[in-house]
Amino acid sequence: MDIQSIKLIRTENPDRWLWAAFMPFQNEETARRYLMDVYSRAQAEHPDHLAYRNVPAFTSYMKQAVALIQDSGRSNQPWARPILLYYGMMSMFKAWLLTRLPDYPQNATVLRHGLSTRKRKRNGFRFVEDDIRIQREGLFPLVAEALHLPAQTGESYTAKDLFGFIAELQPAYRLLFEQESLIPVFFSRSDDDILLHIPERVQDYFHCSAERLADKLNRVGSIAFYAVEFGKAAGHLTLRMTIDPSSTDLCTAESVWLNFQHPWFYEDKKGDHYLWLGNGRPIAPIPELLAHLMLLFSLSMLCRYDPPLWGEIMLDNQHAEQILINELLDLVPRKFPQLMLAIFTGEKSVLRVE
Repeated sequence: MDIQSIKLIRTENPDRWLWAAFMPFQNEETARRYLMDVYSRAQAEHPDHLAYRNVPAFTSYMKQAVALIQDSGRSNQPWARPILLYYGMMSMFKAWLLTRLPDYPQNATVLRHGLSTRKRKRNGFRFVEDDIRIQREGLFPLVAEALHLPAQTGESYTAKDLFGFIAELQPAYRLLFEQESLIPVFFSRSDDDILLHIPERVQDYFHCSAERLADKLNRVGSIAFYAVEFGKAAGHLTLRMTIDPSSTDLCTAESVWLNFQHPWFYEDKKGDHYLWLGNGRPIAPIPELLAHLMLLFSLSMLCRYDPPLWGEIMLDNQHAEQILINELLDLVPRKFPQLMLAIFTGEKSVLRVE
């Protein structure tokens, strides 16, 4: 994902600020200017014509997305929330695809979901064990490709895998599975270096020294890490991060850290970072945006096509996974738009409550 800058926002009401930021995308005049700028920077032919042609669809997708996601946040009905959220997310992704693919939808196949789950659920079904599989055609692989993260056709993730990519769900995840999938990390500044501090218990998962951990991280990201002995925090492994100053216009250590991007690190909506532990699974980590979409696809299909099973999971307090699902349904209306705003604007907004 091409995030070029960062903005630290201090606000009394993050939700109000966030939805106000989407208003220009719902007005035809301001949305047309936005599309023309996007198409011009992409060096598309006749950007003014493309913007004029696509703005009705763009604003309609966006209005529908905002309405559905906001309604899901206000609804206390478990029968409606997953469906409202998933279709709102789909509409917002469709609006974004128009900024990358001016001819979207090119054909009927791209209108498919691009994901699948088991149609028949087993006896003793647990949602966290459900497999969500990536299909060759449809919205999901198209979005992944546009994000420069091509999805592997046929690859599947369990709902447990996907919950494990979301930092805010870690307390419920640990409660349900008695393990963690993300470990909190923090940074400090030492002269011209940025130091990354990782709790020593990370060695229980990776079974390696700080040097070997740095090697593992260096194989999959663009940031170089080096194990160091100076500046160590008690109970932590310490790695030095090197970031090319020309790759960012940020000037403070905190800003560089907030804009830190690596495929094995995730962040919560406050901008705090977590290292993905893998837990011995051979799967590759995926961006949180795609994890949201896959989880809500599965939940919405279950809610829509198997109401008795959905009611059993969500209304029977004997199901512990209900806690995790409810926390996801509370989080997504707030966090998904924040993640989407970053890819619409190329600027990550970190919201701090004052």
